Amino acid sequence: MRKQWFKQVMSRQGSSGLTLVEVLVVLSISALLVTAATAVINRTFSLSPKTDARLLALRQVQNAGNSISRDLAMAQNVIFDDPGTGEEELITLSWTGWPVKVDPEQASSDSRTLQHRVAYYLTDDNELRRTHTITTTIADAYGIEQSASESTTETMIAQHIISSDDPNEPGTKFTDCYRDESEEIIVFKVKAEVRGESASRVYRARPRSAS
Repeated sequence: MRKQWFKQVMSRQGSSGLTLVEVLVVLSISALLVTAATAVINRTFSLSPKTDARLLALRQVQNAGNSISRDLAMAQNVIFDDPGTGEEELITLSWTGWPVKVDPEQASSDSRTLQHRVAYYLTDDNELRRTHTITTTIADAYGIEQSASESTTETMIAQHIISSDDPNEPGTKFTDCYRDESEEIIVFKVKAEVRGESASRVYRARPRSAS
C-alpha cells in the first residue's frame, strides 16, 4: 500500500509537483528511516568493543588450556607449587625422553638423553608464563655419564589471567591446578578478563604417570 502511494506521488511529481502536505509526509518518513538506520549503526559499533574483548579473553583461555594440556600428556611427574624453586608456581611437569644414539651407525656410540622440566606460573601483570628447562645428558655405551648441559627458555602463554579466589569453589582460585583423586586426572581451571568481559574454561587431562 505504501509503495503504491509513493509511486503515485512520484508520478505526480513529474507533472504537477508535490503538495506541501506530501512533502512533509515524505520528509517525516525519511527522517524516521534515517533515525532507525542510525540507531542500528550505533548499536553495532557499541557492541563491537564488547565482542572484541570477549573474543580476546576467550583466546587467552584457550592458549593457556591448550599449552598445559599438551605438556600434561607428556608428563611423568606432576608437582603443584614446587617448593624447590622458591616461586609460587601453578604446576610443574617433568619427563625424560628415550636415549638416542649420537651416531646411529656405530653400535658403541654415545647416547643422548633429554630431561624436560616445564613450569607454569602467574605474574603480577596477570600473565601466565611457561619456563622449559632441557637437560641434555651424554653417556657412553656402558651408560656412564660423560657430560651434561642445560638450557632454559621462557614464554608468555596468555595475558589478562584472573588469579583471585573463586567463591564458587572454596579453597581454589579462578585460575588453578589440582589433582582429582577420584578420577586420577589433573584439573586446570583458567579465567581471563578483558575490559569487563570474561571467559573461563575447565580442562582435564591425564598425565602418563602422576606422582
